[in-house]
Amino acid sequence: MDSWRLAEAADDISKLVSRETGRAILAAVEGKVAGPAIRIALRNQAPVEVQPQLAELVRDAGVDRTCAALAAAIATRSRIEDESERVEIVWTGPATVPVPSHRTTAAVTHELIASAREHITLATYSAGNVDDLVAALDKRRRDGVDIRLILETPRSDGEGPNGPKVFERLLPYVNALEWPRRGRENYDWTSMHVKVLIRDDDAVLVTSANMSEAAMRHNMELGVQLRGGSVARRLRQHFDELEAAGVLQPL
Repeated sequence: MDSWRLAEAADDISKLVSRETGRAILAAVEGKVAGPAIRIALRNQAPVEVQPQLAELVRDAGVDRTCAALAAAIATRSRIEDESERVEIVWTGPATVPVPSHRTTAAVTHELIASAREHITLATYSAGNVDDLVAALDKRRRDGVDIRLILETPRSDGEGPNGPKVFERLLPYVNALEWPRRGRENYDWTSMHVKVLIRDDDAVLVTSANMSEAAMRHNMELGVQLRGGSVARRLRQHFDELEAAGVLQPL
């Protein structure tokens, strides 16, 4: 059996085993025991439904080549799963057993800001009493992290959220944007109501919480944090395109 067909067959088998079974098979293969013992280990660890394919591979390619190909396929699939999208509930409010309280909006927000390598996009409808958040963002921009703020602005009567005032000390140094009211369908009565924090291209917090002391620490607020996958990258590109098209404009 040529190497390409062997690798393809091993990949097909790797898709049929659970993560736990894959680890067990890897452990058996990496033990480097004698051929007959490897056969027994594979037969004991691999699920019944893949035994015929395994037996055929061992017959056609030999024990050593089969084990090497299977180990490579399982390791690759495990790495892909590790890099795939992971979803975590972010909750501020009374805790329960299924949803504990340690992953609050404030905790996750500061964690994402502190761990950014090169970019942060933060959008919020309203904000207030978040000097610690402003200080954290200011530190990261001085570290060289690119920061984009998307903030709601007051209505024509001066009422409503005023994000630019809250983040005033940052505005000269970051990419601060608004959705101009003249570009909105109902002018004063249409809101930039997005609450999101994007870290680099690999993590995003989508939340009901505004960037305010009350919302981040005291209200009942629900969000999800997604790590890995493509959501953070796609959302970052989405805001890139809105900015390029002039939908979002500098404050």
